[in-house]
Amino acid sequence: MCVLSCLMINAVAQKKFLETEITNGLISVHFYLPDSNKGYYRATRFDWSGLITSLKYNGHDFYGQWYETYSPTTHDAVMGPVEEFSPVGYNEAKVGGSFIKIGVGALSKLDDSAYSSYMLYQILNPGKWKVKKKSDQIQFVHELNDVEYSYEYKKTIKLTNGKPGLVLSHSLKNTGQRTIGINGIMRLGMTT
Repeated sequence: MCVLSCLMINAVAQKKFLETEITNGLISVHFYLPDSNKGYYRATRFDWSGLITSLKYNGHDFYGQWYETYSPTTHDAVMGPVEEFSPVGYNEAKVGGSFIKIGVGALSKLDDSAYSSYMLYQILNPGKWKVKKKSDQIQFVHELNDVEYSYEYKKTIKLTNGKPGLVLSHSLKNTGQRTIGINGIMRLGMTT
């Protein structure tokens, strides 16, 4: 069993994912970058941006892969501070119609059952990701232009100058015709 597990972990380590790092001299942070074809995480539960694979400070390395078994479409294949946005337009969508998850894109409603964050939904439109990086900060910009909803979502992760701190900030601009409600829209979880 150990041989199989070691081979699976080694296979993940050998895959090439889009990645980058930032540092403020005290903290070094390594990220996997969002991409609908080559991204480390491509499931439909969590925001694809800000996947911290490693945060190093004072001789300690935080975060990392949770499970030995890996698939880019496994919901728990995320790392770092994990953020999940509530679905927008799910209840109004017809079966086969679209709804959105901010940071993921436009998804297809599978049936008439209630939304489940544990279900893997078909991605109809992944939108476009842009990454802007400086030595001590990174900004992820997700633009979705879709039939029902359109938005520009920005997440910035900035290391505090001269201190061991990390600040996450977000903005969401509705660029479409339909209202994007904000009640209970986001949940934050931490992985270690």
